[in-house]
Amino acid sequence: MLGEETIDDYAENNNDNFIDRKENAATYFIQTVESQWLILLDTHKIPPKIWTPLENKFARENTLSFFNQLSSVIDTKYDTLDLLSNHINKYDTLWIRLHLRCSTASSTDRCTLPFVFPTVFKSPEAKAAMLLRSLPESMNTIVNNLSTKEGFVYDNVYNKLIDLKIPTAVNSMDNKVYKTADVEGK
Repeated sequence: MLGEETIDDYAENNNDNFIDRKENAATYFIQTVESQWLILLDTHKIPPKIWTPLENKFARENTLSFFNQLSSVIDTKYDTLDLLSNHINKYDTLWIRLHLRCSTASSTDRCTLPFVFPTVFKSPEAKAAMLLRSLPESMNTIVNNLSTKEGFVYDNVYNKLIDLKIPTAVNSMDNKVYKTADVEGK
């Protein structure tokens, strides 16, 4: 677990096997890990010391990464060239990631901002409102109807939107990009 393997009874009797596995592991890392990360592996030697710089590089739990994640939910917009169900699935994925980050946050974390937001991301009304916000202006009538109905919660909005038969712009014959010209005299 810590990058060091102890020789057990079997390996003691088969020292060549133990050495082969160690060499194969080193060869595997050299072949599969990008050269920029080999320096990190070589410098720190043991996994806990290797993990810290990797965590600092990729698992950024800071204010900027939180706002980027929050912005991805807020700024998501439905592309009418795609199916509405695909948009809702994408929105759900973004919401769930942010909800998980906020619900697991604590007041002692390095970045305490997610700790403030769990009640917002537990709210089915907030989830519904943000989803409706992601719809284009051409769907304002639908948005107004759904947001003024009794029982304005995400599950109800989700079910109503999924039941809608909204043609995508690709399938719409009114879309000028996909319309063919009529040729007279043929």
